[in-house]
Amino acid sequence: LTIFRLDKMSTLIIDKRLEPFATGSLTRFGSDSVVQIGFLLGFESVSTTYVCYIAACPDQSQDGEHFEEMDNSLVAIFETNDERKADNVSKLTTKQWIYSQARQLIRMLPGGIEIVGLYVVGSELSVDWTELMNLSVFNKIRKLRNRHYSAGSQFTDNATQLFLINVPDGSGRSGSVRVVNFSNNPAYLVPCKFLFRNHVEWCRCSVQLFIRSDAFLPVEIETWNFFKKFLYAVRSACIQIEDSKIHFNGRPVDDDGQSVSHLMEADRGIEASIVLNESSEAFETDQVEVDACCGKMSIQGVIACEAWVPATASVKELVASLKKDILRSVYVRGELHYEGLMVGELEPEPNVVHQLPRRVFTSLRPRSAISICDYLFENDPGLETVEAIKEFFMVELSLKRFNTDRESLVSAERLLSCIQEDYLQDKPVEVETSKQAEQNVDQGMPASYLILSLSICVVSVILFYIVKTVFSADAEKE
Repeated sequence: LTIFRLDKMSTLIIDKRLEPFATGSLTRFGSDSVVQIGFLLGFESVSTTYVCYIAACPDQSQDGEHFEEMDNSLVAIFETNDERKADNVSKLTTKQWIYSQARQLIRMLPGGIEIVGLYVVGSELSVDWTELMNLSVFNKIRKLRNRHYSAGSQFTDNATQLFLINVPDGSGRSGSVRVVNFSNNPAYLVPCKFLFRNHVEWCRCSVQLFIRSDAFLPVEIETWNFFKKFLYAVRSACIQIEDSKIHFNGRPVDDDGQSVSHLMEADRGIEASIVLNESSEAFETDQVEVDACCGKMSIQGVIACEAWVPATASVKELVASLKKDILRSVYVRGELHYEGLMVGELEPEPNVVHQLPRRVFTSLRPRSAISICDYLFENDPGLETVEAIKEFFMVELSLKRFNTDRESLVSAERLLSCIQEDYLQDKPVEVETSKQAEQNVDQGMPASYLILSLSICVVSVILFYIVKTVFSADAEKE
């Protein structure tokens, strides 16, 4: 006999508009022989998780597939043609496929919003699916989340649980909500409390951050593995961001346990800044002998970050969400660029300037208060981004809906000239706009990149950041 204490259970707060799907009173699948899967998106606090959206996990089949919009606009669940359902069971339940879709989806989420679980629709097979997977797919998603913060040190083990909403399809029975607990190995499913809530207010924190980070590259790093070098070069910078302090209106917050709504009672908008300890020894990377180096990597540019949290979240949770978004944004840019290098089979050169993708944002309103993002390389028209948003979120957007001017371009010429400069300076390098950027502005698609230079030079090291943060609260519209 297993007894669960109600006061010790995790609590899942679900947007009221998702209630018909979570209770099983509204289903759209005609056959109970197929397991359909979606991703629960939301915010995690210490004891409570807020679900704000259910995104689709598309089928990996290529022919005859289509989406049908649900009655509830917060849900986007994939449905194939009836005659293909039986053939797609094994494909839909492939762990690697679910993982690959989660990997793409998580790149599109702002800070504070995570994949907090799975939504499984099906009658008999839904139970078999859970047992067959042996919870390993949940563990894959947990590791995926943690890996995005691996450039730092504080947030790599923060994903300790994921939720499972299991809805019998066409049976008339209510769905069940359980939590996958990773505190023990192997992970196990336990009951949880859940409730539905209207009018959840979400607060947005947006940041434009100037970052400059340099590192000597030890020879033990694989000679031309760009991503390994990239993570090594940004680690010191990311740890500094983790250890930084957030000042609101020029002052530190004495009580970071207070809610964000309490902090914003006086004014709907608050200016904040990240304050780093410039005298800290952590500003310098480990010293390496010249003959032990395989090169030097310099990262410089302006990046845009954003975090969404419920108004009931604490200031401490808001600060952590913002820092995690910075880490994830930096990680994803390096990962995407590395994937592009592997496809293009770029030959190594002694002195290379890499243009990492710029980050663009768009809103999901009126379907949800939160915004989402994606990353575009130079001259990328964004067509794949539009298609991905349609598949995951059931929203058809035009490129005009994207905010593409949140980041600024540092010219390659300026970055290369920095190699010859004294890096131990007191002022940041100015952000410049190249001719290509001006052309893109004229075309309505301003380019903005985090610029990276790989050189065989060995120079001094500096980390310098300038941050302007604006908080705004947006009440979620029905």
